[in-house]
Amino acid sequence: MTRGRIILLVLLAWALTMVMPDLRRVLQPLGSLGLYADNDGLIYDVVGPFRSREDSPAWQAGLRPGDRLDLGRMRCLPYEAQRCADALAALGGVRFLPPGRRVTFDLAATAAAPARQVVLEARQRPSDWLVRGVLLLGGLAAIAVLLAAAWLVWRRPGRMSWGFFVYAMWFNPGQVFEVYGALQAFPPLLLAQSLMAAVAQAAGYAGLLQFALRVPRDELEPRFARIERLLPWVAGVLALPLLASLGSLVGFGTETRGAHRVPGRLRRRRRGGGHSEIAPARAAADRAAAAALGDLGLPDRAAGLRDRRARAADHDFPAG
Repeated sequence: MTRGRIILLVLLAWALTMVMPDLRRVLQPLGSLGLYADNDGLIYDVVGPFRSREDSPAWQAGLRPGDRLDLGRMRCLPYEAQRCADALAALGGVRFLPPGRRVTFDLAATAAAPARQVVLEARQRPSDWLVRGVLLLGGLAAIAVLLAAAWLVWRRPGRMSWGFFVYAMWFNPGQVFEVYGALQAFPPLLLAQSLMAAVAQAAGYAGLLQFALRVPRDELEPRFARIERLLPWVAGVLALPLLASLGSLVGFGTETRGAHRVPGRLRRRRRGGGHSEIAPARAAADRAAAAALGDLGLPDRAAGLRDRRARAADHDFPAG
């Protein structure tokens, strides 16, 4: 067996290990704390995938939008296993955990509340046959895509087939929440997986470009030769911000600098004494979309962004 095929089998095993366990969610959904926070520690949703706020552990514990995690205390360096595991459970958007998992959050002081510590216990999220069906089809499709991409490399090894396989390793119809949920109990492994995921995403983008340059005959036009030579550098440049996004785990906020500024039109509206005109129908639609995406394991960052900006117009906390 050639070295290329050995590398192919190792990478295929890793990719399948990421997506196959998520089929378990068809029978046993993961749990949630009902809390979404960005990489600056800003808590922008305390309902999450639950049908009502009364079902959310975060809401029941007294957390509210605008509370902020204390990144100086919730960090992985210097390393302390439980503190790092708690940080990994909250930062960076949607995090799903095994039901019953207890997480301790350190909250920074705000104008409305002093610094405090809150303990939450993950509760199983609601699910139905439609959500489970989508999860099942997505998982099976991911396995099929990965096997097909690996078969192409096995039968026709070359830059074109390798590019598509590297892309499909991470960008496929499957989901990886079950693996991340299981690794919550092993913070060093979860950190290592997060680093590998950042590298895999950057390599996937470069792999897609490699595939596009050579499809369909695995031949490169001379005018694109320079672009192809630059692809390793492209992957490296793309990996840097992805790796930097993990900075919140060592105490540094990593949202964009202007992300939490209230839009000018909202500030002007507030100075004029009026309230932000966020239609109740749109707010309800955002909540329904967030619930549906949460059931599937997908973050609704767009709806969360609109929700934060709406609340920022009427309250004294940053908008994201």
